Amino acid sequence: MVNFGDKFLQKFSGDKFVALILALAGFLVYANMLANNFVWDDEEQVVNNAVIRDWNNFGMIFKSSTFYGGGAGLSGSFYRPLVTLSYFWNYGYWGLNPLGYHLMQLMFHCANAFLVFYLLKTIFEKQKVSFGRTAAIAAALVFAVHPGNVESVAYIGSIGEVVYVFWVLAALILFVKSFGENGAIAKPWYFCGSFALIFMGLLAKEPAIAALLLMPAYLCLLLKPARNVYLKFIAGGAAASGLYLFLRLSVAKIAATSEYLAPIYSAPLWQRIITLPYEVVSYFVIIFFPKDLSISRYFVVASAADPRFWGSLIVLGLAGAAALFYVAKTGSKIFLFFALWFATALAPALNIIPLDMTMAERWLYLPIIGALAAITFALAGAVQKLSLAKQKIVLAVFSLIIVVLGTRTIIRNIDWKNGLSLYGHDIALTPKYSPQGNFDLENNYGVELFRVGKFDEAGEHFKRSIALQSGSASSQNNLGAVLERQGDLEGALAQYRIAAEMNYYLAHENIPGILMKLKRYDEAEKFLEKSLAIFSNNANLQFKLAYLYAADNIGNTDKDAKQKALYLLSLILQSDPKNQNAIALYQMLQSGQKIEI
Repeated sequence: MVNFGDKFLQKFSGDKFVALILALAGFLVYANMLANNFVWDDEEQVVNNAVIRDWNNFGMIFKSSTFYGGGAGLSGSFYRPLVTLSYFWNYGYWGLNPLGYHLMQLMFHCANAFLVFYLLKTIFEKQKVSFGRTAAIAAALVFAVHPGNVESVAYIGSIGEVVYVFWVLAALILFVKSFGENGAIAKPWYFCGSFALIFMGLLAKEPAIAALLLMPAYLCLLLKPARNVYLKFIAGGAAASGLYLFLRLSVAKIAATSEYLAPIYSAPLWQRIITLPYEVVSYFVIIFFPKDLSISRYFVVASAADPRFWGSLIVLGLAGAAALFYVAKTGSKIFLFFALWFATALAPALNIIPLDMTMAERWLYLPIIGALAAITFALAGAVQKLSLAKQKIVLAVFSLIIVVLGTRTIIRNIDWKNGLSLYGHDIALTPKYSPQGNFDLENNYGVELFRVGKFDEAGEHFKRSIALQSGSASSQNNLGAVLERQGDLEGALAQYRIAAEMNYYLAHENIPGILMKLKRYDEAEKFLEKSLAIFSNNANLQFKLAYLYAADNIGNTDKDAKQKALYLLSLILQSDPKNQNAIALYQMLQSGQKIEI
């Protein structure tokens, strides 16, 4: 007779039960993140982004980048239409309530955890690995709760990470399942569909191209099909990447590279190369010992005599020797495939082509899957040879590891509650992760201090940011805001002008305000007219110019000034019908009320 426990296990031992466990684990460790606010680039991509507030702008998704350019459209060097689409959808449903944005991101992460399990299980089954299901569950569970993934899940601005990995994992599943036991393509629609999903991944984030490197690695190491399969793969990969490049280069006209302010960007190639070993070791530290986490790491190794270079080489040499010894001893091409997964997916983040920072934890979101798969595969193979009593001990240790990792994730989510807590925590790690200084964190922390009224302290951080990177338009503008609050209007104007010369849209918005305070109305009017030639759809610039045109007490001699004001206000209300300032001024003009500055 089958008892209740046996019935329960029979019913829930399948993939649905695994999906439930992974979803529960993900929601449990990220639940406290759902109440977090917008932080970091969320402001430029969501909060200040007027484009996503109107579905009439939908066509811009495929014609531009993701960052709001202050009325100059969506700008930047990224081509990620699915990221912008997610902002459109979330804003349409949730407005500026961050809960919905966080919830979508968490749902993608939980789905990814299941796809990790299902992909690994499928590969292990095809390779007839007896302990494959156990290894797949272990890897997926660690992935679901690992604190190294917090930046990818808790940071709304990095939704591209969870979305592109979703499509990559789905593509790899179809690709693996498309082949029969003889290495021939048994399911052509799966095979073709995998390239369509890679194309979707590329529309979410550029590193999805890594899938086109993982696929031939899978073919060579684990399948060894006929030559015509490779030709079909080349055709499919060319179609997916070619269509993406056509949209990016011909439709959106976004170049493949951009200029950044990070020290690693301006470092010569040889310095970026000797920095690389320390980057890899640092990523390993995040995987195995995620104690101190930071959103911004700006280090550069400038000498081969630096212990970070030769010490990291020693560590990587020992790790590589251990991996090769394991492969030689076991003959495991599966382990080699997942090791290549880690290396291939991480390679674009290692600054051979310089990026906007030396390291980012979100860049580990796809590579960590390969690392976890290799580790759990090797450990599960060793554990199955142990006695039952020792296996129970291993299970207890693994459970403890999950609890520790999950607890660390919960704690890290608290740092992401708002900008003040995030930057305040991470700036304390600057000596460790950015010993040469971190202009970005200095600026961001200064912004948060400014918002809570600590103007003098904020100003000191802005000055440090400028000293580290004078080309930071944001820091120049923000120092101007401090000087304005302190009553130094001329000093503020000088700072704003520096930022405006760098085409920073907030500086263009701030300068007219200072000029009006100084009663230099004609100068403010001329400046606004020039600024609108650059930021033609900037509602703040339009409103300020309309206000100047409409004012009765500044000696405006233009007979058409009030009509110009009405026209500008109508433009604002077309894109933002609920703009209360524009509505109020428009009604005052229509009713003939006196308007004064």
